[in-house]
Order: sequence, then C-alpha cells, then structure tokens
Amino acid sequence: DYLTATLILLIATSGIGCEWLWSPLPGTRTGGTLQLQPGFPGIAYLNQLAVSIPQNASVSATAKIEPHFSEREHIYPFPQGIGLADYILVEVGDPGEILSQPQIIQAVDDLSHNPAYRQIYRNGPVSVFKRR
Repeated sequence: DYLTATLILLIATSGIGCEWLWSPLPGTRTGGTLQLQPGFPGIAYLNQLAVSIPQNASVSATAKIEPHFSEREHIYPFPQGIGLADYILVEVGDPGEILSQPQIIQAVDDLSHNPAYRQIYRNGPVSVFKRR
C-alpha cells in the first residue's frame, strides 16, 4: 500500500544520506580522507608493491596505506606488528590514533637501525621496510 511504499522510500533515502555523510568511501563527503591521493609520493611504487607482495606476507602500515593491503590475513596498524610483519609501510605525515607524527618519525628512525629489517624504499614521507 501507499504507506508501506512511502516508509520504504524514506528508509532507503535516509540510509543513502547517512552513508554519504559518514562513510569514507570514494564519492562521499569524506571520501579519500584515508586514501592515497594521485599526487601522493610513491603511489605508483605502493600500488606495485600491493600486488607484488606475496599474499601470505604480513604487513604493518599507517592509516592511509593500510587499506591497500587490508585483504591480507595478517595486517597490523603501525607500529603494531614490528617484529611480526614481513613488510612495514610508513608515511610519516600520517599520524593515526596510536602514534603522533614525532613518534612515527622516531619509529622510522628506530626501524632503519633495526637489524631485523632493511629499508627497501624511501620517497619523501614514505618508507618501506622488509624483514631480513
């Protein structure tokens, strides 16, 4: 009947509106806030790395980089996973909920002196480490 159809339409449009307001998906109001943008330093390398790292390899990454590796069985928000992750991907300008920017810079410096890892890439704020 008319009332049921109106209610369904109201609920559907409310759901779409709420998703647009609060979702970080592309095309929404906040879309792209946790994504690598086209001008991001090293984006071509990170895209290549996303497909070349073995699927069973574990990854620790900062917030903007992490979604590109999220389908893995073992993904850690940086700095969690240091010592466990096969690859560590860090953007120093990407402070998350765990570390501030100065703490991320210090963690990257510590990683560069960590005998368990070697730095395989650096471009501006982006560093990639691989477990030895």
